[in-house]
Amino acid sequence: MSASPIAHPRIIGLDIIRISLMLLIYLFHSHMHYHCDYGLLNSFISMGAIAMTAFFMLSGYSLHIADGQKNLTDKTSLRQFYAKRFWGIMPLYYFCGSIYVIYVIATSKEKAIEELLLFPIEALGLQSYFSSLFEWSHNGGTWFISCLLICYFFYPFLEKTIGMLDRHSKICAVCVLGGILLLAPIIQFKFHLASIYSNPFFRMCEFSIGILLAQINSLDNSDFKLLKLLRNKCLALFVVMLLILCSR
Repeated sequence: MSASPIAHPRIIGLDIIRISLMLLIYLFHSHMHYHCDYGLLNSFISMGAIAMTAFFMLSGYSLHIADGQKNLTDKTSLRQFYAKRFWGIMPLYYFCGSIYVIYVIATSKEKAIEELLLFPIEALGLQSYFSSLFEWSHNGGTWFISCLLICYFFYPFLEKTIGMLDRHSKICAVCVLGGILLLAPIIQFKFHLASIYSNPFFRMCEFSIGILLAQINSLDNSDFKLLKLLRNKCLALFVVMLLILCSR
């Protein structure tokens, strides 16, 4: 009799954090774009951009917990991984995008050709690579789907590559990526550059930090005090990184 596969325990705390982040992101955008008034919470909600950073970090963290033990170099496992993400995201994304495009074409015939040219980019979820598209069509509302798709596409490579690093290198990688994320908004402000809010590279950095923290948390660090502390206090480190990235 073959043994049944071991199910990964559901971490309720991560689910609660994820739901809270999605709620804060919704409130932030409704306040910014539709001027919804939330009274005493307005000041807090106006800082909701940090929730997007937390969301991408948590996505990498939770994805390692769910799929980190799978052999994604195996064709069947890799196909199942991509299929699960595709069917979990793309149908609703295509549905919402199609409604918006149909509406735009119906109200402005001259935009039909422009929408046709954009179709391959939007269908493949690559619009976040074109920062100027942020305000075009539905991209202002779906850019994060593009960034998330890119992160999911590269996840098997990231998981395998990060898994090859030794313990010290993982810690260094978290520091380097965190430093990049800290420096980026300073450069943007100093040189008056375009917004990096929807830039897939920086979202990938956040996503990778999540994977790194999840792998650090799973290490047996009994022979190294610093890493043992990180293992026991990984959630605290996760929160500290989010507070640091608030400067964005």
